[in-house]
Amino acid sequence: INGSDSCAFVLVDADKPVGVLFAIAFEHPFGPVIMSKDSLWWIEPTARRLDHANAMLDVYEAWAATFGVVHPGISGLGKDPRVLKLLERRGYVVADTNCIKRAS
Repeated sequence: INGSDSCAFVLVDADKPVGVLFAIAFEHPFGPVIMSKDSLWWIEPTARRLDHANAMLDVYEAWAATFGVVHPGISGLGKDPRVLKLLERRGYVVADTNCIKRAS
């Protein structure tokens, strides 16, 4: 991690790393708003529990708030509807759908 505007949080369960969240805070290029966005949020499938996800989001949101971020961004990639429900319960709304083209 390079710079004070980025973070890496590691979720540890029973002395074993089971999750990671990388994020960055930045000024939006089209207006004077400080944003935050994750570039990676992963919890091992065997460790995917509500308390683990909430703990990671709590730390991320608190970190983002130190930069003045009011609306932190987080990705819930994949097709698991539980992730979207979790984020909606925490006040997140779908703002975008990102796609990436596979290499041919």
